[in-house]
Amino acid sequence: MRQPRNDLDPRRLRTREALQSAFILLALQRRYHEIRIDDILEASGAGRSTFYEHFASKDALLAASMDGALSLLAG
Repeated sequence: MRQPRNDLDPRRLRTREALQSAFILLALQRRYHEIRIDDILEASGAGRSTFYEHFASKDALLAASMDGALSLLAG
């Protein structure tokens, strides 16, 4: 029987953070259009299916990565 998905699961949070961190590091080195999902996977150590469990696309990863900064600016 499959467990319900828990977005507060520490493993899921670590994976999501690893993907976002890898993306941010790559964004500091390259232009957005030059970053491939394969680059993010390599830098984070995550697999392709894991990436898509967390984000629908590279654009969704960008949006999620900007949430923290934008909420600070909004506050």
